[in-house]
Parts: sequence; C-alpha cells; structure tokens
Amino acid sequence: MFSKLSAMAGLLCAALLLTSCGSGLGALEGTWKGDADDSQVTVEITGDGAITSSADGGACEGTVKPADDDYKFFLDCGFAKSSGTLTLSDDEETLTAVSGEEDPLVLSRVD
Repeated sequence: MFSKLSAMAGLLCAALLLTSCGSGLGALEGTWKGDADDSQVTVEITGDGAITSSADGGACEGTVKPADDDYKFFLDCGFAKSSGTLTLSDDEETLTAVSGEEDPLVLSRVD
C-alpha cells in the first residue's frame, strides 16, 4: 500500500503542474483520485510543480517535472522516498502513475 501511496504522491507532485509559470504542467494541475489496496488516494498538483499525495491518514510531498512525453515525480513521505513516471491520457481525464515494480496507479480528474 505504501508504494502505491508514494506513487500517487509522486504522480500528483509531478502531476502534474503546467500552467502560468511556464513549467509545462498545466494539464496536470488539479486534484486526482484513485484506489490502491482498498484505500482512496488523493493527489493534488499545483502550477509550480508541487505534488501532494494522501491516503489512510498518511501524506507525501514532492515535485513533478516534464520529461519527454511524460512527467517525472519525486515524493518524500517522511519515512520513505519514491519516484516514478506520470502519464496523462489523451483526453486529460486520467493520470497513470508508475513507480518501480509496483502496479500502475490510475487516477481520475476531480477538478
């Protein structure tokens, strides 16, 4: 469960962040939600490249940056760190986070 939480946080941290600051993250900016290991994960990505991920009372913070056709995220949960890739769907309504050997975490846009 933790690795998916980290992936989600990284996802939204990376996520995600492409608007007025010229960071190229505009489409990722906002709130995303998905399910991982019987928990709901919420990821928030801001225009300055910050990402926050939370699930089951735990929270992670980090950053997101454009990388080729995807985005790279880096999360710090205090007791562990995680990094991975975020991929935005063509319709910009689904975000997929991949971190290491873990199953992908699929998030849906909330706003």
